[in-house]
Amino acid sequence: MGLLDKESQEFLLTSPCLIIDENSGARTGIKKILAGLGIPLHLLSMASSFEEAEAEIRKHSPRIIFCDYV
Repeated sequence: MGLLDKESQEFLLTSPCLIIDENSGARTGIKKILAGLGIPLHLLSMASSFEEAEAEIRKHSPRIIFCDYV
C-alpha cells in the first residue's frame, strides 16, 4: 500500500469493510483486491442485496462500504 500515507494505511487495515453487489464475481473480485492490499479477511464482509447489506451493517458496523449503484 505504498500509495497511501501511514494514517490512511492504518485506517484501511483496521476498518471493517462491506462489499455490496448483486454480481458474485464482482464481490469476489473486489474482495481479492482488498485482501491483496493487506486488509485482513476477517474485516471483509459481503452482501448481494439490500436486506443482506442491512443485516451486515447491523452485525459488523462497517466503516467502509463498497457498492454499485443504479
